[in-house]
Amino acid sequence: MASADIIGALGAGSGVDVKALAQSLVDVEKMPREEAINTKINDQERRIAGYSALMLSLETVKTAFQKLNDLNDFNAGTVNNSAPTVVGAVTTSAAVPGRHTIEVIQLAAAQRDASNAFASKTAELNGGAPFNLTLTIGGTAQTPVSVDTATPQGVVDAINAAKQGVTAQIIDTGDASAPYKILLSGPIGASGAFSYASDDGSGSPVTGLDLAADALKTASNATVKVDGLTVTRSSNAVDDVIPGVYLDLLSTNAGSPADIRVTRDTASIKENLQAVVKAYNDAVNDIGILTGARSEDPEDIYSGSLKGDSTVRLIKTRLREMFVGDSSTPGATLTAFRDLGLDLDRTGVMSLNETSLDSALANNFDDVVTLFSAGTNNQSEFGTASRGIAGDAVKAINDLISSRGTIMTQSEGSQTRIDEYKVKLEALNTRMEALLLRYTKQFGIMETMVGQSNALRESLTATFDGMMAMYTKK
Repeated sequence: MASADIIGALGAGSGVDVKALAQSLVDVEKMPREEAINTKINDQERRIAGYSALMLSLETVKTAFQKLNDLNDFNAGTVNNSAPTVVGAVTTSAAVPGRHTIEVIQLAAAQRDASNAFASKTAELNGGAPFNLTLTIGGTAQTPVSVDTATPQGVVDAINAAKQGVTAQIIDTGDASAPYKILLSGPIGASGAFSYASDDGSGSPVTGLDLAADALKTASNATVKVDGLTVTRSSNAVDDVIPGVYLDLLSTNAGSPADIRVTRDTASIKENLQAVVKAYNDAVNDIGILTGARSEDPEDIYSGSLKGDSTVRLIKTRLREMFVGDSSTPGATLTAFRDLGLDLDRTGVMSLNETSLDSALANNFDDVVTLFSAGTNNQSEFGTASRGIAGDAVKAINDLISSRGTIMTQSEGSQTRIDEYKVKLEALNTRMEALLLRYTKQFGIMETMVGQSNALRESLTATFDGMMAMYTKK
């Protein structure tokens, strides 16, 4: 309160705005120091933004390498099928180039039986008394099924509720007098053949119920010749005869084999190799912006944010080595990315010679696979095993961008410095507030003295004027 009174009185005696003068003196001392600290805080904040941008660029390179670090990444194939209505063929990542003949002798089928006909879905069976049904599937008798509602619909509901592998439904045939039949379907394949027995409660079959009155289809396995070898399967889906090729048998073509050709999809591999080179060039360009000249645009927080940073120079060197160094798993003929046509010009821009790349993929494909993936799948990111160009790069980049990696450590260091600068800024503000208070008190004393001097001057002036009047009688 006292300081407020002093401030309110400033300027009353001297006529000078000493309140503004006190603030100006403090600002002269405070502003350069405050600006210097804020500049340091801003620089560190920009560094953190720069590190984030660098991590994002490296993440992009890592993602590109991840499409080349598994054996399966190189096994994609395409299929040419001469009889798509007979057999469907789809490749997986394990497909191996080759030519195959497919002759479908017999399709796998499920047993289907229709019952005798009924006038209605609720026609009474077994005199309305509950009864049991026992299904035998693939030669194995199942647990008896209790039919508590003795009607055709009750039979269907009981069989379906039992979930023993045979399904039932009621079909309306459109017959004028007895349109309803129970249709039973078993599991596909010869092992799904089934039979049934009913027990009216006395050990005798239920009268008026014949679930096998009409044998519509017999359970059977698929029989197919693949490259002249006859194989049988319980399903029309065959995925274990041609490596990496899924066959869907659709119809028979005995005597007229389908021609299946599996070719390697080198187009996608080339695309992935070119993508990783582009990711490198983009990352180097980003690094150039981060370490280059600072932008005059205040909205651009990235340009020049990491200028002079030795860590970034080291990372750039390591990134380059991921591409130009020898593979940790060389092939018999190829030892490095450069053997596929990788080139680095004088400005640091990488490119792939398409002719050299095509030649390597056509003539030394296994070496290409080994160079990049070490011929393995699902590589661990731990340990010291050789992982090939792509696998080693993925691990190296992970080490750089992980929560305990070099970049995060640098970013955390910048944040620590920001916190320290903010403490200094608070201390500066505290000192300047104390200085302003001191100046205020000093100027308050000065104002008091000036006021007293002015009062004394006015008093003396009045006295002298009075004396002069006495002497002059004026």
